[in-house]
Amino acid sequence: MSLQETLAHEPLEQRRLLAVDVALDSSGVLTVNFDDASHDLVDLQINSTGYSYDAIINGTVNTSGSGVGTVAGLSVTDDGASNTSEFTLSDASQALSEGLSISSEIDIATISSTVSTVNGAVVIDSPVLFLSGNINSGAASQTYSGAVTLADDVTLATSTGVAGDLEIRFKGTVESQNSGEGPGPYSLTLESEAIYAEGDIGGLSPLESFSAYSVNDTAERGQFYSSVHTDGLQSYKAGSSSGDVEFNGTYTAGGGIELLGEGTFGVVLSLAGDTNIDVGTGAFSVQKGSSNTYPGGNIVSQGKSESYDLTITAGNITVPAGVGVASAGSSLSSPELKDFTINGIGTVGLNTPEVITSGDFTANPAIKIYQDTTLLSGDGEINLSSGVNNGSKSLTLGDSAQTGSIFVGGLQVRHLEVGNGAFDVTLDGAMHLATNLAEPTKFLNTGSLTLIGQGSSFFGGVEALSVSQTNVAGCVST
Repeated sequence: MSLQETLAHEPLEQRRLLAVDVALDSSGVLTVNFDDASHDLVDLQINSTGYSYDAIINGTVNTSGSGVGTVAGLSVTDDGASNTSEFTLSDASQALSEGLSISSEIDIATISSTVSTVNGAVVIDSPVLFLSGNINSGAASQTYSGAVTLADDVTLATSTGVAGDLEIRFKGTVESQNSGEGPGPYSLTLESEAIYAEGDIGGLSPLESFSAYSVNDTAERGQFYSSVHTDGLQSYKAGSSSGDVEFNGTYTAGGGIELLGEGTFGVVLSLAGDTNIDVGTGAFSVQKGSSNTYPGGNIVSQGKSESYDLTITAGNITVPAGVGVASAGSSLSSPELKDFTINGIGTVGLNTPEVITSGDFTANPAIKIYQDTTLLSGDGEINLSSGVNNGSKSLTLGDSAQTGSIFVGGLQVRHLEVGNGAFDVTLDGAMHLATNLAEPTKFLNTGSLTLIGQGSSFFGGVEALSVSQTNVAGCVST
């Protein structure tokens, strides 16, 4: 029964205020239509036997209605945009197999109930959505066009590994309600074949945590995010046949950021634009999540028309397959980053075998390397102003293509080797120590070599046969 039928015998004055029609058609699709005559609100409940609703018309007239029948889908529309329309779905205990759609003319939408659409698409174009109910759309995608505000912890999911390319897509922003005062902040969990967030997540009100899992996507479309901000952990997980995770913006997390991959080569973080990652003194990692058989995990610039900058502020950085290095078997022609900057407090751990940039590589804190490490920057500079340390690991600086100068503010490694390019090297710190007794420290560069410090000790000797000029200030021992 429609709202018009419910009020058919009311005085003419009240019928003039009528602004909403609620009707169930023969296919089981329930339509809620606002006529844009006034500011109206509807609260809808759907159950196994039918539906009921409460409405406030023009801010003053309260009415309600109900209908009997199986509701298989829901469509919410408005005839115009002159007056405000507000819609709430407070109960959806009946599966909506024909899907859920809310048009862009609905000014404010609220979904406070768990929703299952089985195989029906979820398309919410309302410019404002308050979301506190979980939504599972089965073998269909979900699209959110407007600004989403979490009013509780929320999980959005589709099926995976089914026919058709499934995705969860946010075209607007996602925020957490009551961040910093009252209830909240809240967490968001996503699972689909592909996940895209075109607007910022937590930009104004950070989420408590954020978790995304892309899995079983044969098209390997992966995940894309413009910016994400959380008080706690951010976790990005890619299944064995999923694509990369793309960042293009600013990512801050009080509880660290992890990217985990189930595939042979782990997960790839691909920069789609200049990117800033800040986890304070926490951990940032890009790695394989299921075994140690393959190291997995690397960071690349997309390598198309240009490379992009990356800045990471962290206490520890783990990228087991390399930064600016493509995955094994990849056809990416130019994976290297442009400028790469590491910030942090005290000493920052760097667990990666190789860093390759086409621009400058700058580390402002002291760096502790956790494996034998090679740093290459082409015509960009390498500046490790606070030094590098780990007496059990080796460090290689530059190669034959290196022309950018290299500065290291103190050194304690097992072995140091400098590549044979035309570049200058300066070691300027309190102490320089290479403990390898089996072979000499090799300065193969053809530019200048400058050693400044209280002491430079190279236990296996020094080989510097090709340098154009040697400058020493302090004591050198071999």
